[in-house]
Amino acid sequence: MEVVFATTALRRNYEESARAIRQWGPEVGRRYIVRVNQLYAARDLQEVYNIQSMGLHSLRGSRRG
Repeated sequence: MEVVFATTALRRNYEESARAIRQWGPEVGRRYIVRVNQLYAARDLQEVYNIQSMGLHSLRGSRRG
């Protein structure tokens, strides 16, 4: 899967784990890197949907489609 970072800072935090840990703390910094790695490893959105730790769910409400 292709991953596009919203900001340069997010990309740098992924590429340099020490930077992410310094900015968000050890637990969140490491978890961020793990999540991005999971996105890179996924072949399609269905695989990401199947990863329970991502917390994705079906959309509900008046906006269908």
